[in-house]
Amino acid sequence: MNPRSHVFNLKKILSLIGINRTVAALLTGKLWSIFSYPLTIWFIIHHLNPGEQGYYYAFYSLLGLDIFLELGLTSVLTTIASHEWPKLEMDSRGRLSGDPEAKAKVLSLAKFFLRWYSVASVVHLFLLGGAGIWFFGSKPNQSVYWLVPWLLTVLINSLRLVLIPIGGLLQGCGQMASIAWMQARAVLIPTFVLWIGLNLSWSLYVVPVVALIGLLILCFTYFYKYKFFTLEALRTREISEIHWKTEIFPLQWRIALSWASGYFIFQFQIPVIFHFCGDVEAGRYGLTLSVLGSIGSLSMAWVSSRVADFGAMIASKKTADLYKIARRCQIQALSVLLLGFAALFGALALMEVFLPERRFRFASNNVLIGVMLYQAINTVIGIQALVVRAHKVEPYARLSLYGAAAIALLVPPAALYLGAPGAAWTSFLIAAALFVPSLRIYQNYRKLELEQ
Repeated sequence: MNPRSHVFNLKKILSLIGINRTVAALLTGKLWSIFSYPLTIWFIIHHLNPGEQGYYYAFYSLLGLDIFLELGLTSVLTTIASHEWPKLEMDSRGRLSGDPEAKAKVLSLAKFFLRWYSVASVVHLFLLGGAGIWFFGSKPNQSVYWLVPWLLTVLINSLRLVLIPIGGLLQGCGQMASIAWMQARAVLIPTFVLWIGLNLSWSLYVVPVVALIGLLILCFTYFYKYKFFTLEALRTREISEIHWKTEIFPLQWRIALSWASGYFIFQFQIPVIFHFCGDVEAGRYGLTLSVLGSIGSLSMAWVSSRVADFGAMIASKKTADLYKIARRCQIQALSVLLLGFAALFGALALMEVFLPERRFRFASNNVLIGVMLYQAINTVIGIQALVVRAHKVEPYARLSLYGAAAIALLVPPAALYLGAPGAAWTSFLIAAALFVPSLRIYQNYRKLELEQ
């Protein structure tokens, strides 16, 4: 049989299940995260004590506060650039060409937001660094040395913030696959560094070292592979006027609310449990949430990889095709989510029988089921929001705000009086209450667009 026929059949199968080059890149990173995570967990369990495990996940939870400075602008930039991309093209080194007006618009956006994020990075350094010192200092554990690792991590993360606009614009300019492969490398390489660092007993210092490796990968991609785009963005003046009020703000403020709300929805529980239940319980909750979040992120790859395509379809007035593809992507994503959850539950059940002392480093079954249901509902809502946002609208902002407010108000007392199970199940009940209005928003918007 002709070998080419096998290649053709493989491509046909991959196309049928929705795997293109971008999805393949996203899946590489996500699958590596999932399949390497058991070994990562082994290193964490063996080389961090229970208290350090709590600080480890609390570090990453507090770093999530930078979402209040990012304000959803990455998503906005990707969406706006995707509407200009049909009139542009880019070569392998990042030389942008095509319609002069569209090019000027993209480069002006880059210049404007590079300045924005430069200021945001300085604010991030001082505010988040100080907040972490206050938070961890209020519940000190004398056996955990956290101060220097925390300050180094915040410094490196501040430098990363400056480059965010470049990535957002490149994704909108048809470079989703290339950026996805960069992100895959930024997952693979730091994982090995993490293992080596933990094995060498670097303790919490592995956090800033891993962050530094990720930053270097980012810099290599933007300043080498896309050298001309990045340098032109840095050097250019704003040759096209940015109409903030009409082009950016109507979409950005809603996404900013959704992203800021996302901190409470996805990260807030860990510092709350750290404060009310201690660093050990926070470590158990954080490890469990991290694994479930990786599964949810993996399932989202089928949809997030098509965001730029969705924007281009809308610009080309192919709305019917958009929702047809979106429906198929949603089915694929939810299938992966459910399979991942089932595999995790089975693995922990086996661990409880054969490795009970290791099973203790994860959350209890009561907490696990609550967090699992909570993650499932949030993933479905997130998929629907990605599709609707491709229209440069954000009707989910109010819903996200309600959810964040409910979690901020109800989860702390639940954790105080009922512990980690109270925090997990309270979060699930809030998400369940918001699912119906979320589904109604998606269905109404889909119906309205198809009728036009």
